Amino acid sequence: MSLLMSLVILAVAGTGSWADVSFVEQIVNSGFGPKKTGARKTTNHVYIKGQRQRVHSEIKAGKAQTRALKKQGVPLTGSTILQLDQASLYSYDLARQAFTHQPLPPASIAAPSAAKRVATDPNREVTFESKELAETKRIGGIVCHKVAVQMRVRHMTPGTKKVRRQNRYLYQAWVATEFPGYEEIERFQRLQEQKTSHPSLIGGGLEQIENAADDYGDIAEEIEALKGFPMHAILKVYTKSGKKKERQIFQLSRKVTSLSYAALPDTLFEAAGRRRRR
Repeated sequence: MSLLMSLVILAVAGTGSWADVSFVEQIVNSGFGPKKTGARKTTNHVYIKGQRQRVHSEIKAGKAQTRALKKQGVPLTGSTILQLDQASLYSYDLARQAFTHQPLPPASIAAPSAAKRVATDPNREVTFESKELAETKRIGGIVCHKVAVQMRVRHMTPGTKKVRRQNRYLYQAWVATEFPGYEEIERFQRLQEQKTSHPSLIGGGLEQIENAADDYGDIAEEIEALKGFPMHAILKVYTKSGKKKERQIFQLSRKVTSLSYAALPDTLFEAAGRRRRR
């Protein structure tokens, strides 16, 4: 699907104000293992205005996963409003016409790096490879360059150097930095990191593997270090036990399908008067 790019450059006489930006991303989670546990497709409509962000999400999944999501309290159609200026988070379940409001947690002290975490576990060995490739291509008229990260995690039999299991993560993405709206997206993400420990709502879908992948924290940290906005990204996870052949157990893909740089109404980022969830 081609990317629809709408560029409306806003100018305010005598000021250097930031414009608003919005985009649509599609995240496809293949699910883990032969039963495809957790498989779903999520479409996020993301809106950013100054210190506020709104994400409207629609999730499509099979019957079993739909039941599991409902049991976990995850709305299939919902919206989240992040107000950094008010330190507030509003979450809406549009099907139930209910919402929750909670204060944003304060920013946390930086976590130890992957290298430091690994050093404390003698039965775990982690290696990284990170590359910015010379390849470029246009996605919706935006010039993107290719980056790749590979991480291998070897879990040893305690007290030995024998590898009992190896997980391999391969992340490839087409990222861009030179397009209208990039500075606004980056600025909001920096402000969020400075003001709260609440996870990013546009992290490329990596949070979907947090509870299923042993080594999630390491690969997430390495990917976050890459500069640029991923227009199209794929994360693949492989595992190998003992002498068995390596097999792929998971894939997560993310693609930005539209991007707009135009004024957004203030009301889009304000709390609506729906019934509070109990």
